[in-house]
Amino acid sequence: MAATQQVQTEGQVGLFSLGFAFNPFERLESSNDPYIAEYLIGHDMFSVAWETAPAALFAPPGGGKTAMRIYTLRACWKSEGRRRKFPVSYDLPFFANLAKLTSLEAHQTALAAATATDLFLACAHRPDVYLALSVPRRLNLLSLLRAALPVSLEYALSILEEAGDPRHLSEYLDRTYRLPEPASSEAVINLCRTMQRDLEDASGDLWSGPAQFEALLALIKEDLGFESVLVSLDGVDGENSFEGGAQEQFEILTPLLSCLGEWAEAKIFLKAFLPIELVPYFSVQTGDPYRQLLRAEICWDVPKLAEILRRRVYVASQGRFGSLDALSSPALRDVETLIASRARPLPREAITLAGMVLANYLERGGDYLQPEDISKAERQYSERSIFPD
Repeated sequence: MAATQQVQTEGQVGLFSLGFAFNPFERLESSNDPYIAEYLIGHDMFSVAWETAPAALFAPPGGGKTAMRIYTLRACWKSEGRRRKFPVSYDLPFFANLAKLTSLEAHQTALAAATATDLFLACAHRPDVYLALSVPRRLNLLSLLRAALPVSLEYALSILEEAGDPRHLSEYLDRTYRLPEPASSEAVINLCRTMQRDLEDASGDLWSGPAQFEALLALIKEDLGFESVLVSLDGVDGENSFEGGAQEQFEILTPLLSCLGEWAEAKIFLKAFLPIELVPYFSVQTGDPYRQLLRAEICWDVPKLAEILRRRVYVASQGRFGSLDALSSPALRDVETLIASRARPLPREAITLAGMVLANYLERGGDYLQPEDISKAERQYSERSIFPD
């Protein structure tokens, strides 16, 4: 144990000395990465996620589903004008007991918690969302948050006020929810104190889960003025998710899929980020709800994977450099493209190989990243791959 700790410490020291604030290739699961929002890059399939229609986007584990969900969330808040879309991040294993998702009502109860969470985090990042409301509408929002949030509203407000930073609150409610340019500490504290005063007059009435969800949707569209709602479903094959086969996974989704038409008429659009194994189950469906469902596969090429790696280097080095080329000998150029071309065509695979390259470089202790560091990483990657040739 002590030896392991020593290696980790030496590795961290090595990264710091190179100009990295953290290891850009350490975390492979997007939902557990506090920096994921800063890594995001565009993708052609984003147009499907953004379309005003229900959609299913498929990818294998590590194929970018969660990253695209987060990209869609942030795009909603960057959008200006009257045709605004409110994003709801419906991470199944986080908000629901998957074994009990056998009905639409069970989904609606979980969706109420997800929608309340995103509403509260939106207010924390953008206090004017709450402060611009009339007092009766504020009280309505607070009553719904108090009823539907998966944690005590008073407790969440105390955490937010103490930190003065909505990003700290995201660590408790949804680590992936981080909007660009969050509110200042003064604005956040003012929001908390205003909410706490208003809570004294808020109703303590409770609704059932489905009724909470319907009331939250009405508030988003009528009180906050959003034209539509994007429900981004994720986590079917993520960490701590349902471990059943594809048939069981599809059955979990069936109650939601059955109401696609009704939702679309109300301008509520399901965006399902799903494992690739579910493609055949959708292909054989011919009912009305499925005809309007857009379908696409999230695929990656070498240039896009290299862009992901460069972006991570840029964020981890706090903008000091945008490529591992800055650490490389003259014998190496465009290192990210070289790594991406030798990994399987998935973001997680390219990140895994890049992490091995960086670890070999640090372990060797040379002045520059050398071809031998990449060659050794390739051998390690081939030996450890869960996709043997």
